[in-house]
Amino acid sequence: MEGMQTAKISVDEMDPTFLFIWKGTRHRDADEYRSHDYVELAFVLSGEGKYRLDDEIYPVQEGDLVVINPGVRHQAIFCPEAEVPATEFFVGFSDIQITGCQANSMPCPKGKHILHTEGELRQRLMKICASMEAENAVRRQGRYFMLKSYLMQMLLLVIREQCEPMERPRGYAFESASKKYVAEQGLSWVNDEEFIKNVLDLILASDLYNEYLDNENDSYETDKEFWRAVFKKLICGNEMIEEYLEDKSIYWNDDIEIVETFTLKTIKQFEEKNKGKQKLLPMFKDLEDQSFAIKLFRQSLLKGAEYRERINKHMKNWETERIANMDLIIMQVALAEIMTFPSIPINVTFNEYIDTAKYYSTPKSGVFINGILDSIVSELKKEKVLLKD
Repeated sequence: MEGMQTAKISVDEMDPTFLFIWKGTRHRDADEYRSHDYVELAFVLSGEGKYRLDDEIYPVQEGDLVVINPGVRHQAIFCPEAEVPATEFFVGFSDIQITGCQANSMPCPKGKHILHTEGELRQRLMKICASMEAENAVRRQGRYFMLKSYLMQMLLLVIREQCEPMERPRGYAFESASKKYVAEQGLSWVNDEEFIKNVLDLILASDLYNEYLDNENDSYETDKEFWRAVFKKLICGNEMIEEYLEDKSIYWNDDIEIVETFTLKTIKQFEEKNKGKQKLLPMFKDLEDQSFAIKLFRQSLLKGAEYRERINKHMKNWETERIANMDLIIMQVALAEIMTFPSIPINVTFNEYIDTAKYYSTPKSGVFINGILDSIVSELKKEKVLLKD
């Protein structure tokens, strides 16, 4: 895909027609070896399988994205030797024109059909697939446009992955992982001079700053404690700052308390000898914590249809269209935790997700979710599927 790294993507290029999504686990070969006139992406959520694409056989596994452009003959093949059969998420679309590609086609990874993903890209694609599945499950107003917006995010991630990163000057090395992250993500305050000036004015006009100037103890520890106090007393909870940051990201409210805590702890552990190479706190407490989060996320996706069927069964007296979509997602993840982690007591899971519902959903969601989950857990115990208390 020559020249893609410098090409600008226009509105016309990124205005696809969304056609469908489908998720399933492969237990046999697809019925036909065929082609079609639209683009189809198949993302392997878990397991292993094979694809026959234009008379070549390609093995696929978790994290692989199969790009099927119009005219490409294809057939998904069951892999009996695999320990876990492939569970795939499919999305179909048309009417797209990408610079450097044929009309109505997506770029193929290095001329082939399989894009192998890992790390952050894989997690982001899995999250988009989960969001599309959840949106499709509840047919609410604007559903098509929500699905189309998720599709566009997916396409941009796939295109970006195949663009060559811009070269850095030879011999340049980042002083720290944080500076490297900032550069790679393109984060900058260049266009926020007025906001920065307002924050600076806030600090300069504060009693904290005057006390800092009067302090005769000129040391690294004094400077460090000053900035910890500034962040804690002037930045945290500041309405002007929080509103500004929320305009930059709608997810800021979800993260703000954690970010504030991490920032304060990070500043506290700064050491003068490390200079510009100060360590940031890790995203997870330990490997066990990280493993729990990943496993819970995957199980919520892989068994999502099964959990949704259980939930729908116990919502007969409720009008589905009047139920908040967030409530359904919260119950789906709660069931994944209940069924996947035998060491976590059921009442602990209930309390966690009822609190989650109070924060992310409606005032009455906690009572509703508690009732539905309680009836599902009772049913699972009667069926002897769930044995823990």
